[in-house]
Amino acid sequence: MYYPLREVRILSGSHGNTFGWVRKYSDGSPKAHQGWDFQARNDSPLYAVCDGEVVHYDKTDNTSYGKSLLIRLDYWGESLYAFYAHINSSIVGKYDWVSAGQLIGYSGSTGNAKGSSANAQHLHFEFRNKSQCGKGLNGRIDPQRFYGPPPYSWFTTSEPVYYDWLYGEAA
Repeated sequence: MYYPLREVRILSGSHGNTFGWVRKYSDGSPKAHQGWDFQARNDSPLYAVCDGEVVHYDKTDNTSYGKSLLIRLDYWGESLYAFYAHINSSIVGKYDWVSAGQLIGYSGSTGNAKGSSANAQHLHFEFRNKSQCGKGLNGRIDPQRFYGPPPYSWFTTSEPVYYDWLYGEAA
């Protein structure tokens, strides 16, 4: 499994930009965050995390996710989905087959990330076990399963990560 970016860091190095009940509403009650927010300046290259088929490309900017891309993955016989949100553009289209590590598009500041300062620009990234998910965490998978602990410090990579937390060891 590749990272969706080559320069990798959780936005602001903050736990609140990872998966789970890591945010709070104004009244202090817990609020879910469905994926990892990777720090990414506008027009940073985005890559396919695994071999798969593009099943959706939303070219409009009329939801909180803004422009987005959804790729169906066959991960060791398990059907999963990789979801990229707030993107600027895609160079792949619906029904295109993509290879792990292939350039697929460019990050942006669309949806509720529109107008983000340079330090707040990011890629919202999710793993899913179904293509369409509502609010909350249902249908989503913590990226930690595939990548291990969230990267709070910058690093550069072009290599796949061989880790699957579900099985408690490197895959």
